[in-house]
Amino acid sequence: MNQEDKEIREILGAFAPDQSSELDFMARLQNRMDTVDVVKDQIAVERRRNRRAIIIAALSGCLVGILLTLAIPLIINVIKPIILFSAMAAITIGVSIGTYYLCRILTPIGNLVKIKEL
Repeated sequence: MNQEDKEIREILGAFAPDQSSELDFMARLQNRMDTVDVVKDQIAVERRRNRRAIIIAALSGCLVGILLTLAIPLIINVIKPIILFSAMAAITIGVSIGTYYLCRILTPIGNLVKIKEL
């Protein structure tokens, strides 16, 4: 054996880690287990809340869908006059713009013809 091996054996031989008693170990283990139980309880509460929220959202969606399905005839009766009025207004505006541009196009032709004055 060389000198380095002897020094390493002396260092390792002098090493004596503190060993805690079995009661300390069990107390720490029980504390950690209690913490795990608290976390499990919180997760269970969150799952119940999530399920409740999903059920409320699904029922609300069904209710709104049923109400909209029943209200479609009323909605159509309200929207139909608005659509007809908008179509008539669009046609009127289109005809007015068309007439305006037609007059603008035809007006220069009148200036080309010389009218004899009496």
